[in-house]
Amino acid sequence: MKHVIEKFRESRIASQATVSILALIAYFVSSVWLEASYARSLFPVPYFEGQTSFSSEKIRTWYAYMINHGTFDIYFLTQLIDFVFISAVIVMGFSNWTLVANLHPKNSFFQRTGYYAAFALPLAGLFDILENLVSFIMIADPSGFPDSVVMVYSSFAVIKFGWWVVALAALIVSLTALLGRYVIRTVGSFSVNR
Repeated sequence: MKHVIEKFRESRIASQATVSILALIAYFVSSVWLEASYARSLFPVPYFEGQTSFSSEKIRTWYAYMINHGTFDIYFLTQLIDFVFISAVIVMGFSNWTLVANLHPKNSFFQRTGYYAAFALPLAGLFDILENLVSFIMIADPSGFPDSVVMVYSSFAVIKFGWWVVALAALIVSLTALLGRYVIRTVGSFSVNR
């Protein structure tokens, strides 16, 4: 794995951009597929609320709602589709954040920290996988799963969303630094040419 990471970091910017664009497309396509399946499942609250509720009572109520409407099997399928989405998040996060890091000067602060930031979304994906695996325990016994399982499930979800925040914040800072560098070089070049 380390070899693949280093090889990608050292590849041409054009190659990184191609992989990043394809990964971004896969991310958006899988996101639309996941959202559509989630909507068809009739899960009665937004997924963020459902995943971070820390309430076994609420989750049992939401599960009962889907069971009563005959859509619980669609919800189970949605959990499986989520693994496709997670895979897209991992590849998209690593490739796009690495590409942005490599747009900075070699061995600069932003390139080095960008390489670390490129692991933020893969870490979010890891906790999403753990969250999904725990959800299967609840799905297997939708009315009688242990209360403690929900604490683990929601904890993984909160950590997942936390890594999303870290990833997005790092990307904004990195892109802002790139824009600032471009503006400074452009203004400096304009001043010299006058």
